[in-house]
Amino acid sequence: MNDAPHPDDPTSSNTSSHNYQEYNKAKSNNRRLKTIVEDRIIGKNLRWLRRQRHISQTRLGQGLGVSFQQIQKYEQGENRLSLSLAIRTCKVLRISPVDFMRILMYRRKTHND
Repeated sequence: MNDAPHPDDPTSSNTSSHNYQEYNKAKSNNRRLKTIVEDRIIGKNLRWLRRQRHISQTRLGQGLGVSFQQIQKYEQGENRLSLSLAIRTCKVLRISPVDFMRILMYRRKTHND
């Protein structure tokens, strides 16, 4: 009789290790997806606020020292807006970071983003 566990045996350490790795991979992918969604929500709100202030992407980019293409990437959620850049953005848009967060949270609730 062979004492080696069957490859499909759920009590096998190989299967258990594989399942654990798959679980961690799925968990990591879920976190990544949530981050992407958050970046898009922040970007949509940045665009909304910029338009409310009648500021072009070019003008905002000049105020931040980045190109208008970079502003597009932030607004589309393709690139993450760092905290330091978000604070500088608030200065250019003449809004406090606290008010920006309030707008972000309010619009998120009302638009179910």
